[in-house]
Amino acid sequence: VNDNGTRRAFEGEVLDGMTVLDALDASALAGNINFKYEIDKNSNELNVLAIDGYSKTEPTRSATIFLNLVRVDMGRIHSIPLNFGDRILIKLE
Repeated sequence: VNDNGTRRAFEGEVLDGMTVLDALDASALAGNINFKYEIDKNSNELNVLAIDGYSKTEPTRSATIFLNLVRVDMGRIHSIPLNFGDRILIKLE
């Protein structure tokens, strides 16, 4: 997690079938990070409601998620599989 230059890192094992969302859930639990989301039943789109210092209701901040330095669609992180050695970066601005 990179929050305007303040960095926190979490490392863990990637399990078979794990997604970006699964890794974020595990990191949030381990790091006591506020992480809330919902998945729209009609569109299957994931909406991040809050993550650390970002809140969907506070439009002055933005959150971007990168997988191996490539920006990913936040609405699809629940369907993006992980591989051994992958790195996830959450940039809060």
